[in-house]
Amino acid sequence: MPQVKTKITRAQLLDDLYKNLKMGTTSTTDILGRVKDPDLRAEMTKTIDGFEGLASRTAKVMIEAGITPKEENMFTKAGAKIGMVMNTATDSTSEHLAEMMIQGLTMGVTELYRDIGEAEEVGISGEVLTLAKEALDFEERAVEKYKTYL
Repeated sequence: MPQVKTKITRAQLLDDLYKNLKMGTTSTTDILGRVKDPDLRAEMTKTIDGFEGLASRTAKVMIEAGITPKEENMFTKAGAKIGMVMNTATDSTSEHLAEMMIQGLTMGVTELYRDIGEAEEVGISGEVLTLAKEALDFEERAVEKYKTYL
């Protein structure tokens, strides 16, 4: 029997957005420890700052709405960290690290496209949708920047 997906709510959009941004921060920080190229390090630091700024704004909106911001659970974070360590064990070149960033950002972009589409479908608008679209734009621009390292 196919699973019926419920319509996204404002609270779910905020929760998904916050988790996306915090996971981006955590993953980028984990990869940053492997980077030797100073230009790539600087780009990744800008990415972390961007994620953190958007996450902070999202958390503020959540708190104002009575929603407690929650990050991904420790198992999800640990799995991502283990995957990163294994993925960089044999190849920690700038090209490979940039590729990993592109892959992670692309997953975030895909989730944001899905959530934004569902939100628009059910009539969610205003600051929440604006934040999601800003995050989408930020992550898409970041992908383009990391492509220059390939």
